[in-house]
Amino acid sequence: MAGIYAGGREFRLLAHFLENREHRDIPDDWIIEVLNNPVFIEEDAAHESTNYYGFIEGQRPLLMIAVSKADGRTIATAHFHSGATRRYRRGEL
Repeated sequence: MAGIYAGGREFRLLAHFLENREHRDIPDDWIIEVLNNPVFIEEDAAHESTNYYGFIEGQRPLLMIAVSKADGRTIATAHFHSGATRRYRRGEL
């Protein structure tokens, strides 16, 4: 299982994320940027994850990184989230 370092700790990348990362075009440095400097962190009980949201320069929507609550270091998925971006701009996040 691949890994990246952010915030002084190692995060593992779940196979689901690795399978989708190429067509989503999300490089490691963007993941590291969001984990190190989130604009918002939200608990997601339905998916048992902690979601980190951040803006990436040159991209419009927020990038959401879902980290499993089971171990707090496995990245289950990452994608641009236009719904969360709308909520953020309305002040709901």
